[in-house]
Amino acid sequence: MKEISRRRFLSVCAMAGAFSAVPWAHAVASAPLHRWNGILLGANVSLTLAHPSRRTANDIFEICVQEIKRLENIFTLYDSHSELSQLNKNGILYNPSYEMVDILEQSRRYHGMTNGAFDITVKPLEENKSLNLVGMDKLSIDPKEIRFKKPDMGLTLNGIAQGYITDHITNLLKEEGLKSVLVELGEKRAIGHHPEGRPWFLKLQDQQAPVSLVDKALATSANRNADTGRPHIFTPATGLYAEKHDVVSVIAENATMADALSTGFLSLSRNKINEIQKQQIDISSVYVS
Repeated sequence: MKEISRRRFLSVCAMAGAFSAVPWAHAVASAPLHRWNGILLGANVSLTLAHPSRRTANDIFEICVQEIKRLENIFTLYDSHSELSQLNKNGILYNPSYEMVDILEQSRRYHGMTNGAFDITVKPLEENKSLNLVGMDKLSIDPKEIRFKKPDMGLTLNGIAQGYITDHITNLLKEEGLKSVLVELGEKRAIGHHPEGRPWFLKLQDQQAPVSLVDKALATSANRNADTGRPHIFTPATGLYAEKHDVVSVIAENATMADALSTGFLSLSRNKINEIQKQQIDISSVYVS
């Protein structure tokens, strides 16, 4: 893919910003929807935006794809050269990217919010290793280096990376003036309304009625892998697979939070989920089945 400079991106989004200066209802209602489809961290993903110019929409998509790939190359387990793979291999990562430090700090935050139910250090459990290798307290996070405090530890960002990338792309588009966008990068986040003037309506797994999104995010986690049908989410406190619920969906202010909490909530009772929801004003809705 050809290189597109930050200056080129600003010129592309300046067009989008000029479009957004038109009165909102008229501008969005008159703009067609454009869609990009791809793959992120092994899942089918898409971006949908309203813009009067297909060419400009394609330029915006191209910039987004470059950013998606850049972040995926930091967080993926499928590339031995990614920062995450290097950390898991060596037990230490020198000079980590800002995004790597940020996602780990946010992981620590949601670990605390869920009383440890969300934990990115559970990768050793996938390899039948000791529960003693699990715990955010065993991970040292610093802008200069990230380090495991015990050998044979490992991280997986599968429960938060898609949400984090979703937020990154959403914020990038939002800051540059786009007014009607649905970002679906594993998790979902909406900017504004659908061009028809209504919310974005999305179907939830195991829920009959669709939910509506306006400037909010949605994430869903299931206790079984959709491809294999096998359990794949661990309860960090026990080392066993999560069996409290089959599916949890969370609507929140951002996709990183929704992604992490939907994963962690699979290991928590409904009463504990309700308690956390009451304490966190950024959580709008939780659906459990």
